[in-house]
Amino acid sequence: MQKLLFIFIGLIFLNTAKAQKNYQPCGYAFSTLTQPGTMPVDENGVPVKRKINKERFVYIILPGKIKPAVKTVAYNNVAVKWDVSEYAENEYAAVSESTQKTMRIKAFKGGTMWRLTIQEFPNHAIQSKEVPIVIKGNVGAKPFTVTILKETAVQGYETY
Repeated sequence: MQKLLFIFIGLIFLNTAKAQKNYQPCGYAFSTLTQPGTMPVDENGVPVKRKINKERFVYIILPGKIKPAVKTVAYNNVAVKWDVSEYAENEYAAVSESTQKTMRIKAFKGGTMWRLTIQEFPNHAIQSKEVPIVIKGNVGAKPFTVTILKETAVQGYETY
């Protein structure tokens, strides 16, 4: 009878240990330069200077499949506006500007990757590679905080 009791307690312990396998939310920040691929011209055929845009985006990886309710995003303690993508992703790949190597990030098993597109406020331009980036919000009823200490520049693309 005691052996059966110890086996039962052991099974309960193993089951709880497996159920409590939680993953910490994590995030990665990226920036890229985009520019038009076709040279615009004015009505006289004179080339017009092309506008180069800096796009900033963050991927956060959270447990579960529920879309996060992000409450605040701050670059170096300055609040910025953001948009959370409607669709979850499992993987992101890009070529780093500095190393020219392909970087890949993937969601962990049981996790989901969400893209936040960062919009700068008109009165405060985000300085290049400002850190830290702090994201706070909820997934369901559980609060989360993601702190990112580095923004990586990735190769841009031409738009047509």
